[in-house]
Amino acid sequence: GLQTITSSISAFLTALYVPFVPLFQWIIFRKRPTPIIAGGILFAFLGMLLILDPTKISFSGNIGEWLTIASAAACAMEILVLGRFANSCDPKAFCFTQLVTVTFWSTLYCIVFEEVRFDPTPVTYVCMAILIGMIVFNQVMMCWAQKFVSPTRAVLIYTLEPVFAGIIGYAIGEPFTKGAVVGAVMVVLSILISSWLPGYLKNRGHISKEAVRE
Repeated sequence: GLQTITSSISAFLTALYVPFVPLFQWIIFRKRPTPIIAGGILFAFLGMLLILDPTKISFSGNIGEWLTIASAAACAMEILVLGRFANSCDPKAFCFTQLVTVTFWSTLYCIVFEEVRFDPTPVTYVCMAILIGMIVFNQVMMCWAQKFVSPTRAVLIYTLEPVFAGIIGYAIGEPFTKGAVVGAVMVVLSILISSWLPGYLKNRGHISKEAVRE
């Protein structure tokens, strides 16, 4: 997708995985998110859009945009699959199987469709080691954490990704617009409120324990 579209459009379309998760959960598993979680996801998604600044984005409908949307849908399905099977499997075994499968198909794709280039310098090995370590840590933690967190709550937490990216970018000298600040605050508030409000309402007797878990 990034070969035919800009990174800003890619980031915007990738963010669609946030509303895709509750939508697919409803369609596939016939499970509606609670109004509090649905509202939190919508509020967080709007915050993500402010961070990504959609005013600078224009769409052409080319294949790269559709491929990126498909990738966002695949990401949403991964979160739902983890939520479905995390309680019945070993996170490390699940992660190992997932990474081996991705490695196999990615390698096959590169051999068939790409000109494989590799520059075996010390810097290359260091970068590969860091990247692989980050990916493994990320996947194992996702598998482990979704034993305790529903997919809809997980996707709310994942909306913090552009917030952290913006903070790190600002730390190294990239601009952080007022709109991005407002968006970041919206994302954080959506997570805090959706985490605090169900427990508060349960204590007041307005919702059930099951609704709190969801």
